[in-house]
Amino acid sequence: MTPNKRPILELPRSRFEKTMEALAIIGFLLGILLLFGYWADLPEQVPTHFNMSGEPDSWDSKWMIILPFVISIFLYTLLTFISRFPHRFNYICEITEGNAETQYRLGRALLILLKTELIWLFSIITWETIAVALGRCNGLGFSTP
Repeated sequence: MTPNKRPILELPRSRFEKTMEALAIIGFLLGILLLFGYWADLPEQVPTHFNMSGEPDSWDSKWMIILPFVISIFLYTLLTFISRFPHRFNYICEITEGNAETQYRLGRALLILLKTELIWLFSIITWETIAVALGRCNGLGFSTP
């Protein structure tokens, strides 16, 4: 069945989806708290790029630390919008009346999980960048000063 002829179902969110959505919002709020909590302590120059070893190799204005947060807002909004249309996703099997609900739930859960992971990734990047900028570590990962 082509995406235009697939059944359109209104499926309530599962417990898993609600949990992942809550975790995404918590990660998002953590990113905001990190920015506001450390903004006054940040030096004027913060790392903006890290090499393959996790060491900073480019520094720029502390305003650049907002970029991961802005990307998080964009990704959260985009993936939330896209997840509302599971009948338009690209599936490896043909969607029929019999398997539509299962496939739609799996597709939507995948996007919500991806969204949660990305939000947390950007919050962790912000946290690590702040730690390097403040001299608490030498780079990304488990390095120490």
